[in-house]
Amino acid sequence: MKARKIIGIVWVCAAAALISVKDYGMIKERQRYNEAVKAAQDHLQSKYGFSSDMSDDTQYPVRQKSLKDKNIYEFSSEHNGKSFSVFVNLDDESNIRCKDSYQLDEMYNEIKGRLEAEFPDTYIASCWLGDNDEWQTGHHLYGAFYDLYDGSNLDEIMKKSGLGQIEMCVTDTSLEGSDIYSKLEELNITYCFTAFDTKEHLEEFEKLRGKGKKVIFDYTDYADYEYAAPYITEHIDNINGEKVSRSFSVERADEFMYTYASKNSPSDFPASEYIKPPSVIETKYFTSHFKYNGSEYKEAYDEIEYVDTPLTQAWQFHNGFDDLLLYFPLDKLNGHDIEDLGCAWHSNGGFANDRNIEKLVVFGDYAVARPKMNSLEVMLVDMKGKGEYIPSWSKLK
Repeated sequence: MKARKIIGIVWVCAAAALISVKDYGMIKERQRYNEAVKAAQDHLQSKYGFSSDMSDDTQYPVRQKSLKDKNIYEFSSEHNGKSFSVFVNLDDESNIRCKDSYQLDEMYNEIKGRLEAEFPDTYIASCWLGDNDEWQTGHHLYGAFYDLYDGSNLDEIMKKSGLGQIEMCVTDTSLEGSDIYSKLEELNITYCFTAFDTKEHLEEFEKLRGKGKKVIFDYTDYADYEYAAPYITEHIDNINGEKVSRSFSVERADEFMYTYASKNSPSDFPASEYIKPPSVIETKYFTSHFKYNGSEYKEAYDEIEYVDTPLTQAWQFHNGFDDLLLYFPLDKLNGHDIEDLGCAWHSNGGFANDRNIEKLVVFGDYAVARPKMNSLEVMLVDMKGKGEYIPSWSKLK
């Protein structure tokens, strides 16, 4: 009995010790959090002459957690209607460092002004400015700078600890004749410049991307360029620190134009000599892929009605792992409602999802389709009065 009491006392003491350790950790973390908040507010007061409340709510929680593991706190704040971020580095408590994005818009506007002075008809499709990861966190902090921007020291700030990416479109000009590229490289800013043949097509592209929309740089946005490829005259990219000129190789078949679209960036568009021309296949063979009698491994389906009104022949492409872009001339589609049309495709590279009918996007004088599979067979169809096409494989649970 006495032994049981001793064991019970030991267990209670051990549990209390564990709770105490946990409580101590929570208290310690709260102290560090408060220390980071105070450091952020002191930083703003010293740099701008104001202080504001800090919140740990962020749209990048994964990054926030990763930074915190390195003793770096990320806060959201607001002042005079402007939202911004503050980053506090507590890794060395004898040298607490802070950065913020409060002046990002002003810095962006100066860059924008310089570009527009060089190219009057300009559309900045996306822009990213931030730090060069001098804290070695594995993250480039969007808009985050330590030094005060005074309207005259942008070059100094960017050369010291900045990094940037600019995606811009221009018109009625020669990209090759400009020295803007070396100037951007000096500021640690990489670039993607695209020239359109006319101002009208540039404005149409801006509308496609979202007029007035300031986008954080994202390579997935490159997909939009391919819809406008027939109207792009020049493309200059910064690849691994080097200026590289690329062309969009748009080829012509009997009933349409086409190109292969890299999944990474326009820089990787294949050259003409690598594009294999498509070949015509039997329409009956193509439509047979939209009907299956079923087996023990695969359910039956009958979708023939959606492809029984073809507007073109059936074509076979060999596009490897790149997407395919098809440009159908609008003047060949007179009498048809674009909303009723679709690009039916079948892929030998798919599994259950081996077929679909893609809607068309109108750009310039073309209705553009982008089937996103490799080893494709395609055909333009009119689905008027047939309702929305939903492939049976997408309904499977």
